[in-house]
Amino acid sequence: MSSRTQSSPAPPAEPDMTGGRPIGHDEIDPELVKLIKPRIRLGLVTSGAIVMLSIFLMVKLRHDLAFSRATETPGDVTLADIAAGNLGEGSHVRIHAVPDRTLVGLVARSGADYGNRIAPALGSAGTLWIVIDGSVWNAERSYAEVYSGRLRRLSDLPFADNLRAFVASNNPSLRYVTGAALKDALTAGATTTLTAAGGDPVEVGPTTIVEISREAADAVLVHAAETDRQPDEAAWRAALTAAGLTPASSRPEKQDDRGQEGWVFRIEAAGARAAAEQALADGALHGARAEPEMLTVRAAWQDLRAEPDALEMPTAAGPVRLPWSSLDLAGVEATRTIPAGAMVLLTRENPGNYWYLLPIYVLLAAFTLLFSWAFVRRLRDQTATPAPIVARPAP
Repeated sequence: MSSRTQSSPAPPAEPDMTGGRPIGHDEIDPELVKLIKPRIRLGLVTSGAIVMLSIFLMVKLRHDLAFSRATETPGDVTLADIAAGNLGEGSHVRIHAVPDRTLVGLVARSGADYGNRIAPALGSAGTLWIVIDGSVWNAERSYAEVYSGRLRRLSDLPFADNLRAFVASNNPSLRYVTGAALKDALTAGATTTLTAAGGDPVEVGPTTIVEISREAADAVLVHAAETDRQPDEAAWRAALTAAGLTPASSRPEKQDDRGQEGWVFRIEAAGARAAAEQALADGALHGARAEPEMLTVRAAWQDLRAEPDALEMPTAAGPVRLPWSSLDLAGVEATRTIPAGAMVLLTRENPGNYWYLLPIYVLLAAFTLLFSWAFVRRLRDQTATPAPIVARPAP
Protein backbone atom coordinates (compact mmCIF):
# COMPACT_ATOMS: atom_id res chain seq x y z
CA MET A 1 0.00 0.00 0.00
CA SER A 2 1.53 3.20 -1.00
CA SER A 3 1.29 6.04 1.38
CA ARG A 4 1.14 9.70 0.52
CA THR A 5 3.26 11.96 2.65
CA GLN A 6 1.82 15.45 3.06
CA SER A 7 4.52 18.13 3.21
CA SER A 8 4.23 20.83 5.91
CA PRO A 9 4.68 24.49 5.04
CA ALA A 10 8.22 25.90 5.37
CA PRO A 11 8.90 28.14 8.38
CA PRO A 12 9.22 31.84 7.63
CA ALA A 13 12.66 33.01 6.87
CA GLU A 14 14.38 34.96 9.59
CA PRO A 15 15.40 38.48 8.73
CA ASP A 16 18.87 38.87 7.52
CA MET A 17 20.62 40.72 10.32
CA THR A 18 23.94 40.71 8.58
CA GLY A 19 22.92 42.13 5.27
CA GLY A 20 24.01 45.62 4.06
CA ARG A 21 27.38 47.23 3.86
CA PRO A 22 28.54 49.32 6.83
CA ILE A 23 28.51 53.11 6.26
CA GLY A 24 31.95 54.63 6.50
CA HIS A 25 32.68 57.53 8.82
CA ASP A 26 33.32 59.82 5.84
CA GLU A 27 30.20 58.76 3.85
CA ILE A 28 26.67 60.15 3.85
CA ASP A 29 23.91 57.80 4.93
CA PRO A 30 21.36 57.76 2.07
CA GLU A 31 18.55 57.07 4.54
CA LEU A 32 19.28 60.31 6.37
CA VAL A 33 19.24 62.24 3.11
CA LYS A 34 15.65 61.13 2.59
CA LEU A 35 14.54 62.73 5.88
CA ILE A 36 12.48 65.87 5.27
CA LYS A 37 13.58 68.94 7.26
CA PRO A 38 10.56 70.37 9.09
CA ARG A 39 9.53 73.87 8.06
CA ILE A 40 9.67 76.67 10.61
CA ARG A 41 6.13 77.55 11.54
CA LEU A 42 5.35 80.72 13.47
CA GLY A 43 2.29 80.57 15.61
CA LEU A 44 -0.35 83.27 15.80
CA VAL A 45 0.74 84.38 19.28
CA THR A 46 4.47 84.47 18.44
CA SER A 47 4.12 86.57 15.31
CA GLY A 48 1.64 88.92 17.02
CA ALA A 49 3.95 89.39 20.01
CA ILE A 50 6.89 90.28 17.76
CA VAL A 51 4.76 92.83 15.91
CA MET A 52 3.62 94.44 19.17
CA LEU A 53 7.19 94.55 20.53
CA SER A 54 8.51 96.18 17.36
CA ILE A 55 5.76 98.81 17.42
CA PHE A 56 6.39 99.48 21.12
CA LEU A 57 10.12 100.05 20.53
CA MET A 58 9.43 102.34 17.59
CA VAL A 59 7.09 104.46 19.72
CA LYS A 60 9.62 104.64 22.57
CA LEU A 61 12.46 105.67 20.25
CA ARG A 62 10.52 108.21 18.19
CA HIS A 63 11.86 111.25 20.13
CA ASP A 64 15.43 109.96 19.94
CA LEU A 65 15.04 109.44 16.20
CA ALA A 66 13.71 112.97 15.72
CA PHE A 67 16.64 114.38 17.72
CA SER A 68 19.14 112.36 15.66
CA ARG A 69 17.79 114.00 12.48
CA ALA A 70 18.08 117.54 13.92
CA THR A 71 20.71 120.00 12.74
CA GLU A 72 24.08 120.04 14.49
CA THR A 73 23.77 123.80 15.09
CA PRO A 74 21.63 124.42 18.20
CA GLY A 75 18.94 127.08 18.16
CA ASP A 76 19.19 130.03 20.53
CA VAL A 77 16.42 130.18 23.15
CA THR A 78 15.68 132.10 26.34
CA LEU A 79 14.34 131.20 29.77
CA ALA A 80 11.05 132.83 28.79
CA ASP A 81 10.71 130.43 25.83
CA ILE A 82 11.19 127.43 28.09
CA ALA A 83 8.83 128.73 30.77
CA ALA A 84 6.15 129.35 28.13
CA GLY A 85 6.45 125.78 26.83
CA ASN A 86 7.26 126.90 23.28
CA LEU A 87 9.91 124.22 22.75
CA GLY A 88 9.24 120.63 21.84
CA GLU A 89 10.60 117.47 23.39
CA GLY A 90 14.15 116.75 22.28
CA SER A 91 14.96 120.20 20.87
CA HIS A 92 18.62 120.99 20.21
CA VAL A 93 19.06 124.38 21.89
CA ARG A 94 21.62 126.83 23.23
CA ILE A 95 20.90 129.16 26.13
CA HIS A 96 22.63 131.76 28.25
CA ALA A 97 21.87 130.77 31.85
CA VAL A 98 23.61 130.73 35.21
CA PRO A 99 23.26 127.54 37.30
CA ASP A 100 22.23 128.06 40.91
CA ARG A 101 25.35 126.68 42.55
CA THR A 102 23.80 126.78 46.01
CA LEU A 103 21.76 123.69 45.08
CA VAL A 104 23.81 121.22 43.06
CA GLY A 105 22.91 117.53 42.87
CA LEU A 106 24.82 114.56 41.49
CA VAL A 107 23.27 112.11 39.04
CA ALA A 108 25.33 108.90 38.92
CA ARG A 109 24.71 105.24 38.08
CA SER A 110 26.89 103.98 40.95
CA GLY A 111 29.30 105.16 43.59
CA ALA A 112 32.24 104.52 41.26
CA ASP A 113 30.80 106.79 38.56
CA TYR A 114 31.61 110.51 38.42
CA GLY A 115 28.13 111.05 37.05
CA ASN A 116 26.79 114.48 36.15
CA ARG A 117 26.03 117.57 38.17
CA ILE A 118 22.57 119.10 37.93
CA ALA A 119 21.41 122.53 39.13
CA PRO A 120 18.47 124.84 38.45
CA ALA A 121 18.99 127.87 36.25
CA LEU A 122 18.76 131.16 38.10
CA GLY A 123 15.66 133.10 37.13
CA SER A 124 13.81 130.04 35.80
CA ALA A 125 11.77 129.36 38.97
CA GLY A 126 12.78 125.71 38.66
CA THR A 127 11.45 125.27 35.11
CA LEU A 128 14.95 124.61 33.72
CA TRP A 129 17.64 122.33 35.15
CA ILE A 130 21.10 122.16 33.60
CA VAL A 131 23.13 118.93 33.55
CA ILE A 132 26.90 119.29 33.19
CA ASP A 133 29.82 116.89 33.56
CA GLY A 134 30.39 115.68 37.10
CA SER A 135 34.12 115.03 36.68
CA VAL A 136 36.44 117.93 37.42
CA TRP A 137 38.97 116.31 35.06
CA ASN A 138 36.70 116.11 32.01
CA ALA A 139 34.39 119.09 32.51
CA GLU A 140 34.88 121.93 30.06
CA ARG A 141 35.54 125.37 31.45
CA SER A 142 32.73 127.81 30.81
CA TYR A 143 33.15 131.48 31.59
CA ALA A 144 30.38 132.80 29.33
CA GLU A 145 27.69 130.66 31.04
CA VAL A 146 26.36 129.50 27.67
CA TYR A 147 25.14 125.89 27.52
CA SER A 148 23.91 123.82 24.61
CA GLY A 149 22.44 120.35 24.36
CA ARG A 150 19.23 118.38 24.24
CA LEU A 151 16.14 119.67 26.00
CA ARG A 152 14.02 116.98 27.66
CA ARG A 153 11.09 116.87 30.04
CA LEU A 154 12.11 115.98 33.60
CA SER A 155 9.19 113.57 34.06
CA ASP A 156 10.54 111.45 31.16
CA LEU A 157 13.98 110.97 32.75
CA PRO A 158 14.80 108.07 35.09
CA PHE A 159 16.14 110.32 37.88
CA ALA A 160 13.04 112.55 38.14
CA ASP A 161 11.84 111.10 41.47
CA ASN A 162 15.34 111.19 42.95
CA LEU A 163 15.77 114.84 42.00
CA ARG A 164 12.46 115.80 43.59
CA ALA A 165 13.46 113.93 46.75
CA PHE A 166 16.83 115.73 46.77
CA VAL A 167 15.17 119.14 46.51
CA ALA A 168 12.69 118.25 49.26
CA SER A 169 15.53 117.15 51.56
CA ASN A 170 17.14 120.60 51.21
CA ASN A 171 14.00 122.51 52.24
CA PRO A 172 13.87 125.09 53.59
CA SER A 173 16.98 126.72 52.14
CA LEU A 174 18.28 130.26 52.16
CA ARG A 175 17.38 132.38 49.14
CA TYR A 176 19.12 135.74 49.04
CA VAL A 177 17.30 138.99 48.30
CA THR A 178 18.72 142.48 48.07
CA GLY A 179 18.31 144.97 50.89
CA ALA A 180 16.26 147.22 48.60
CA ALA A 181 13.83 144.40 47.78
CA LEU A 182 13.50 143.56 51.47
CA LYS A 183 12.80 147.19 52.35
CA ASP A 184 10.16 147.55 49.61
CA ALA A 185 8.42 144.33 50.68
CA LEU A 186 8.32 145.30 54.36
CA THR A 187 7.13 148.80 53.54
CA ALA A 188 4.34 147.49 51.32
CA GLY A 189 3.21 145.15 54.09
CA ALA A 190 0.96 142.91 51.98
CA THR A 191 3.74 141.50 49.81
CA THR A 192 4.03 137.71 50.00
CA THR A 193 6.41 137.16 47.07
CA LEU A 194 9.93 138.54 46.86
CA THR A 195 12.32 138.41 43.93
CA ALA A 196 15.65 136.80 44.74
CA ALA A 197 18.92 138.26 43.57
CA GLY A 198 19.02 135.66 40.79
CA GLY A 199 15.50 136.51 39.59
CA ASP A 200 13.56 133.61 41.16
CA PRO A 201 10.35 134.28 43.11
CA VAL A 202 10.52 133.64 46.85
CA GLU A 203 7.32 133.05 48.82
CA VAL A 204 7.27 134.50 52.35
CA GLY A 205 4.80 134.22 55.21
CA PRO A 206 4.46 135.49 58.79
CA THR A 207 6.72 132.72 60.16
CA THR A 208 9.32 132.83 57.39
CA ILE A 209 12.81 133.19 58.88
CA VAL A 210 15.01 136.03 57.66
CA GLU A 211 18.75 135.73 58.30
CA ILE A 212 21.18 138.61 57.98
CA SER A 213 24.94 138.39 58.42
CA ARG A 214 27.06 141.45 59.01
CA GLU A 215 30.59 142.30 60.06
CA ALA A 216 31.20 143.12 63.70
CA ALA A 217 32.37 146.72 63.99
CA ASP A 218 34.36 146.19 67.21
CA ALA A 219 35.90 142.73 66.77
CA VAL A 220 38.19 140.90 64.37
CA LEU A 221 39.43 137.30 64.05
CA VAL A 222 43.16 136.72 63.57
CA HIS A 223 43.98 133.32 62.04
CA ALA A 224 47.54 132.29 62.94
CA ALA A 225 49.45 129.30 61.60
CA GLU A 226 52.32 127.38 63.21
CA THR A 227 55.69 128.85 62.15
CA ASP A 228 59.33 128.53 63.25
CA ARG A 229 59.13 131.83 65.15
CA GLN A 230 55.68 131.12 66.69
CA PRO A 231 55.44 127.34 67.11
CA ASP A 232 52.60 127.33 69.67
CA GLU A 233 49.65 129.29 70.98
CA ALA A 234 51.64 130.99 73.78
CA ALA A 235 54.20 132.31 71.31
CA TRP A 236 51.48 133.73 69.07
CA ARG A 237 49.67 135.33 72.01
CA ALA A 238 52.90 137.03 73.08
CA ALA A 239 53.62 138.20 69.52
CA LEU A 240 50.13 139.67 69.07
CA THR A 241 50.29 141.40 72.45
CA ALA A 242 53.66 142.89 71.54
CA ALA A 243 52.14 144.18 68.29
CA GLY A 244 49.37 145.94 70.24
CA LEU A 245 46.69 143.30 69.71
CA THR A 246 45.51 141.77 72.97
CA PRO A 247 43.54 138.56 72.32
CA ALA A 248 40.23 138.34 74.17
CA SER A 249 39.83 134.62 73.40
CA SER A 250 41.34 131.90 71.23
CA ARG A 251 40.53 128.48 69.83
CA PRO A 252 42.57 125.87 67.95
CA GLU A 253 42.19 125.55 64.19
CA LYS A 254 43.44 122.83 61.87
CA GLN A 255 45.25 124.44 58.96
CA ASP A 256 45.68 121.60 56.46
CA ASP A 257 45.74 117.81 56.00
CA ARG A 258 49.42 117.58 56.95
CA GLY A 259 48.61 118.12 60.60
CA GLN A 260 49.89 121.69 60.84
CA GLU A 261 48.38 123.47 63.81
CA GLY A 262 46.74 126.87 63.92
CA TRP A 263 44.78 129.15 66.20
CA VAL A 264 42.07 131.78 65.90
CA PHE A 265 42.39 134.82 68.18
CA ARG A 266 39.51 137.23 68.75
CA ILE A 267 40.58 140.85 69.10
CA GLU A 268 38.13 143.41 70.52
CA ALA A 269 38.66 147.07 69.68
CA ALA A 270 36.99 149.90 67.81
CA GLY A 271 37.96 149.61 64.14
CA ALA A 272 39.59 146.30 64.99
CA ARG A 273 39.95 144.98 61.44
CA ALA A 274 41.94 147.93 60.09
CA ALA A 275 44.04 148.09 63.26
CA ALA A 276 44.78 144.37 63.14
CA GLU A 277 45.84 144.43 59.48
CA GLN A 278 48.17 147.35 60.14
CA ALA A 279 49.64 145.75 63.28
CA LEU A 280 50.32 142.43 61.51
CA ALA A 281 52.09 144.26 58.68
CA ASP A 282 54.20 146.42 61.03
CA GLY A 283 55.20 143.43 63.17
CA ALA A 284 56.07 141.26 60.12
CA LEU A 285 53.70 138.59 61.39
CA HIS A 286 53.29 136.96 57.99
CA GLY A 287 51.90 133.73 59.42
CA ALA A 288 48.66 135.43 60.45
CA ARG A 289 45.79 137.09 58.66
CA ALA A 290 42.91 139.25 59.87
CA GLU A 291 39.32 138.43 58.89
CA PRO A 292 36.09 140.10 59.98
CA GLU A 293 33.93 138.45 62.59
CA MET A 294 30.51 137.75 61.10
CA LEU A 295 27.44 138.21 63.28
CA THR A 296 24.23 136.45 62.24
CA VAL A 297 20.80 137.71 63.25
CA ARG A 298 17.67 135.60 62.66
CA ALA A 299 14.06 136.66 63.09
CA ALA A 300 10.59 135.83 61.76
CA TRP A 301 9.13 137.93 58.98
CA GLN A 302 6.31 139.17 61.20
CA ASP A 303 8.82 140.50 63.77
CA LEU A 304 10.77 142.70 61.36
CA ARG A 305 10.29 146.44 61.48
CA ALA A 306 11.17 148.62 58.51
CA GLU A 307 12.13 152.18 59.41
CA PRO A 308 13.15 154.87 56.94
CA ASP A 309 16.86 154.55 57.70
CA ALA A 310 17.29 151.08 59.23
CA LEU A 311 15.88 147.58 59.68
CA GLU A 312 15.02 146.60 63.24
CA MET A 313 15.31 142.92 64.19
CA PRO A 314 14.60 141.45 67.64
CA THR A 315 17.28 139.36 69.39
CA ALA A 316 17.69 137.80 72.82
CA ALA A 317 19.90 140.75 73.84
CA GLY A 318 17.43 143.33 72.53
CA PRO A 319 16.49 144.92 69.20
CA VAL A 320 19.23 145.33 66.60
CA ARG A 321 19.17 148.19 64.10
CA LEU A 322 20.82 147.56 60.74
CA PRO A 323 21.17 150.61 58.48
CA TRP A 324 19.75 150.02 54.99
CA SER A 325 22.95 151.45 53.50
CA SER A 326 24.98 148.57 55.03
CA LEU A 327 22.51 145.84 54.09
CA ASP A 328 23.46 144.27 50.75
CA LEU A 329 21.82 140.84 50.93
CA ALA A 330 19.45 139.07 53.29
CA GLY A 331 18.80 135.34 53.44
CA VAL A 332 15.18 134.18 53.38
CA GLU A 333 14.37 130.57 54.32
CA ALA A 334 12.08 129.43 51.51
CA THR A 335 10.77 126.14 50.18
CA ARG A 336 11.90 125.13 46.72
CA THR A 337 9.54 123.28 44.40
CA ILE A 338 9.90 121.76 40.94
CA PRO A 339 7.05 122.66 38.55
CA ALA A 340 5.20 119.84 36.82
CA GLY A 341 6.47 120.84 33.38
CA ALA A 342 10.13 121.32 34.31
CA MET A 343 12.69 120.78 31.55
CA VAL A 344 16.26 119.46 31.71
CA LEU A 345 19.09 120.55 29.42
CA LEU A 346 21.44 117.61 28.77
CA THR A 347 24.62 119.40 27.73
CA ARG A 348 26.50 116.20 26.81
CA GLU A 349 24.03 115.14 24.10
CA ASN A 350 23.98 116.21 20.45
CA PRO A 351 22.38 114.70 17.32
CA GLY A 352 25.62 113.02 16.30
CA ASN A 353 25.47 110.77 19.37
CA TYR A 354 22.38 109.03 17.95
CA TRP A 355 23.67 108.13 14.47
CA TYR A 356 22.72 104.46 14.99
CA LEU A 357 19.01 105.09 15.51
CA LEU A 358 18.02 105.33 11.83
CA PRO A 359 19.33 101.81 10.94
CA ILE A 360 17.67 100.41 14.06
CA TYR A 361 14.38 102.07 13.14
CA VAL A 362 14.56 100.67 9.59
CA LEU A 363 15.23 97.19 11.01
CA LEU A 364 12.27 97.48 13.38
CA ALA A 365 10.03 98.59 10.52
CA ALA A 366 11.12 95.58 8.46
CA PHE A 367 10.39 93.26 11.40
CA THR A 368 6.95 94.82 11.77
CA LEU A 369 6.07 94.25 8.11
CA LEU A 370 7.49 90.72 7.96
CA PHE A 371 5.78 89.40 11.08
CA SER A 372 2.57 91.23 10.28
CA TRP A 373 2.47 89.22 7.06
CA ALA A 374 3.13 86.03 9.03
CA PHE A 375 0.41 86.95 11.52
CA VAL A 376 -2.16 87.54 8.78
CA ARG A 377 -1.33 84.22 7.07
CA ARG A 378 -1.60 82.26 10.29
CA LEU A 379 -4.86 83.99 11.17
CA ARG A 380 -6.24 83.20 7.71
CA ASP A 381 -5.26 79.52 8.02
CA GLN A 382 -6.99 79.17 11.36
CA THR A 383 -10.18 80.91 10.28
CA ALA A 384 -10.47 79.21 6.85
CA THR A 385 -13.34 76.66 6.35
CA PRO A 386 -11.91 73.13 5.91
CA ALA A 387 -12.72 71.32 2.64
CA PRO A 388 -15.56 68.70 2.90
CA ILE A 389 -14.58 65.00 2.97
CA VAL A 390 -16.13 63.12 0.02
CA ALA A 391 -16.64 59.34 0.49
CA ARG A 392 -15.60 57.24 -2.51
CA PRO A 393 -16.75 53.61 -3.20
CA ALA A 394 -14.16 50.94 -2.75
CA PRO A 395 -12.78 49.53 -6.02
